[in-house]
Amino acid sequence: MAADEELRAFVREYRVSAAVAARFDMDERERVPTALDLSLSAARPTGYGGAAASERSQAVWERLAELARRVLPPDTQAVLEPFDGSFQVRPESGWEPEVELVVAILPLDKGPGLERVDEHARDVAARVLEDLVRLGVARGAWRDRGGTRP
Repeated sequence: MAADEELRAFVREYRVSAAVAARFDMDERERVPTALDLSLSAARPTGYGGAAASERSQAVWERLAELARRVLPPDTQAVLEPFDGSFQVRPESGWEPEVELVVAILPLDKGPGLERVDEHARDVAARVLEDLVRLGVARGAWRDRGGTRP
């Protein structure tokens, strides 16, 4: 695993940001929050084309996954969604393409049935965001639009 300084350098270079949003499922006719999605976003690597671009984007995604694993508490039920090769664009980042990693933070399993987001999941998400900010990750979107692109 990379040292904190290596991760901080990655965060600065790729302008990593984080946000948390509820994931909803339907339970009969009711929308139920069943997970908290932690979204880590990094600037798309530039200067690559074809297969090299995809490989470089996957390498960025893998560093995002390493960052997420670094801050997730060991007792957390979480699922890292797999790399899919697509970019996200959003107004918060000036419509710049980004590599995205989504981590579903799940509520504690209490047996059969649809689990709802609980206080434990909310506490985990808050602690994870705090730890990410300590590593230089921006909440929501990277605000410094200056500098060079990776």
